[in-house]
Amino acid sequence: MENLFTWNGETVPKKLVLVDDLYTTGTTLRHAAKTLKDAGAEEIRIWTLIRG
Repeated sequence: MENLFTWNGETVPKKLVLVDDLYTTGTTLRHAAKTLKDAGAEEIRIWTLIRG
């Protein structure tokens, strides 16, 4: 699957929390986290409200 996100060139914090309302397959969060890691993030935590 092609990456769903692109980095806009802005500085990325070293530690981030991604929040999503629904976790089904995790594809969206994995792609977002990979894009942020490739842009310089060192630690990414993920929080979701519902797992489907």
